[in-house]
Amino acid sequence: MIRDFKKKLIDAEKDLKSLRRERYACEPDAIAAARKWICDHPFLKFKDLKIAMVLERVEKKRGRPKKDETRIVQYAIEADIEIDQASVTRERHKLGRFVLASNDLDLKSETMLNYYKGQQIVERGFRFLKNKSFHVSEVFLKKEERIEALSMIMVLCLLVYSYAEWKLRKRLRETGNSVPNQLKKPTQKPTMRWVFQIFMRVTLIIVCDDRNVMSQHLKLNEAQELILRLLGKDCKKYYGMEWNVNAKCGMMKPLAILGAADLHDCVSRLDSLPVRKVDLIAFCGDLHNGSRRDEAGPAAEALSRLGPPVLIVPGNMDHRDVVPGLWKECGLHMIHGRSFRQGSYGFVGLGGMVARNPERLGDPTRYYNREEDVYSTLAAAYAEIGNAEFKIVITHQPPHATRDRLYNGESSGSIGLRRFVEEYQPDLVICGHIHEDRGEARIGPSTVINVGELRRGYAALIELSDCVKINWIEP
Repeated sequence: MIRDFKKKLIDAEKDLKSLRRERYACEPDAIAAARKWICDHPFLKFKDLKIAMVLERVEKKRGRPKKDETRIVQYAIEADIEIDQASVTRERHKLGRFVLASNDLDLKSETMLNYYKGQQIVERGFRFLKNKSFHVSEVFLKKEERIEALSMIMVLCLLVYSYAEWKLRKRLRETGNSVPNQLKKPTQKPTMRWVFQIFMRVTLIIVCDDRNVMSQHLKLNEAQELILRLLGKDCKKYYGMEWNVNAKCGMMKPLAILGAADLHDCVSRLDSLPVRKVDLIAFCGDLHNGSRRDEAGPAAEALSRLGPPVLIVPGNMDHRDVVPGLWKECGLHMIHGRSFRQGSYGFVGLGGMVARNPERLGDPTRYYNREEDVYSTLAAAYAEIGNAEFKIVITHQPPHATRDRLYNGESSGSIGLRRFVEEYQPDLVICGHIHEDRGEARIGPSTVINVGELRRGYAALIELSDCVKINWIEP
């Protein structure tokens, strides 16, 4: 309001110069003109107002007037102006009061006023969503329910946009960092629109060997890495950045996991496994090949003798009436439908496979599952490790459409497991079962590793230290 008055004062001083140049036939005319002028400028008042008598030439000619030249008497206004504080106070008192009404009787007046003032932020957000710079294709709708649905989607988009902007600005303040703005100057209040532009050019290099992804390399600049680090591990994983154990907790110990599956009683393959620096073995089922207890014993005993603790789930070739007792006697930790904690790491497991043929579900000797049971069993066990810093799922069967391709190209993974991974987003999923699709993949922020068939000499050494590293073991 004060700035507005100062601007009016500057404009009025220009008008006053014109008023001073005016000439009037009599003093009352000059006084009337002054009163009209001050009425047109209600927040100003004259200072030292005087009506001066001046002699003017009858004919306007250049040069000095002659001694005997006839001149006429006219009147001019001489005055300065200033802000009329009394008028300003009255106006401020008037403008400072307006009515806000609500049907929420418990809402405080200060809160209601903040909501009212915050409307502009919301309106700016929707204006941005409708702007073509948001890169959203135009949609034309006629039915009311579809318009309502689109409006709901826009509100959710605005919610995510606003939350991400708030979180990034908060983390920049807390850490004392900044990002360059459009003028290359540091700022702690970037808009998400500008952040999106920062991420317009991200290069992802994927190195493949035949059908397996061997490594992924992401080219990020300093500002991009800082933003992803401040927004958290989920955003880092979406952009291919490996999870940093030390940055996440600061006290978590590195962990080396040997991931293996599908030995099928080929005991000799265990001798070549590099277990000297391994902290834990994650065995993803089919340790046996449908063997009876006396035939299955050598493989279980040999796996136990390797030294590191073994977390194991049964496969579809492991007999239900054999492995629980045998593995317990050999010291193997079976986590089928259960959880396990080691320090800040949490594990859940599920063995067997989804039976497409209903008749198989009645087989009491094998581990066959329903899709809905896969999801519910894992969800129940996952709740037990909710406060773990790093969450790992060990299964026999891969998730659907993720390292589950048979030789004929058919997808043979579990839909229930896929749904669980998409919703709960564990950090790591280790699986086997599909021998021919060994390799690494991602479902959102979750890393999925099919360790391959140990009977042919394939496994994976997974190192969790300053990042997640996978060293593939081959025959």
